[in-house]
Amino acid sequence: LQIGIPHITSTLSTSGTVGSPFSYQILGAPTPTTFSASGLPPGLICDGVGLISGIPTASGTTNVTLSVGNAVGSSSVTLAILINPVANVAPVVAVTIPNQTGIVGTTFGYIITAGTFTDGDSDVLTWSASNLPTGLSFEAATHTISGVPTTVSAPMVTVSVNDGNGHTVSTTFTITISPPANVAPVVAATIPNQTGIVNTA
Repeated sequence: LQIGIPHITSTLSTSGTVGSPFSYQILGAPTPTTFSASGLPPGLICDGVGLISGIPTASGTTNVTLSVGNAVGSSSVTLAILINPVANVAPVVAVTIPNQTGIVGTTFGYIITAGTFTDGDSDVLTWSASNLPTGLSFEAATHTISGVPTTVSAPMVTVSVNDGNGHTVSTTFTITISPPANVAPVVAATIPNQTGIVNTA
């Protein structure tokens, strides 16, 4: 029985994910005895029986040259390996923001702790706040709400972060602005003593 030059019969495209185990078996016919793969993505290797395996470390598409051979000869084809990035995880609310109070006409300041939100991918989070009491503003860089309230109110304030990868997460708390305490009247001037004469207008 004459054996011919083997050719590859396995699929010529496959995919994986960064950080996850990857496996692809080179198949060939008739009767290959040698297997090889060159130009593999980082983290992958090919063993002597044509198993490509490992844990990919970088995303992207790589064109890999696969070869099979036997005593008669060898042949090669190109395998496209797509390695996908790890799916991005949305940030989460880690700490509840406590409700706050302020007084009309009195300077207000509150710094929201940086640990209020956490992100499993360590993405840089962009902060924002909405529905603040009149007279207050939000400084995103320092997570600070400050200003001088001008109106009695008790709005529910929304604080949000965006991870730059399509995920926005929010939490709420209330800022109650009260009127200033009532001040009792004071004597501003002394009333001078007075005199008069009987039967005199």
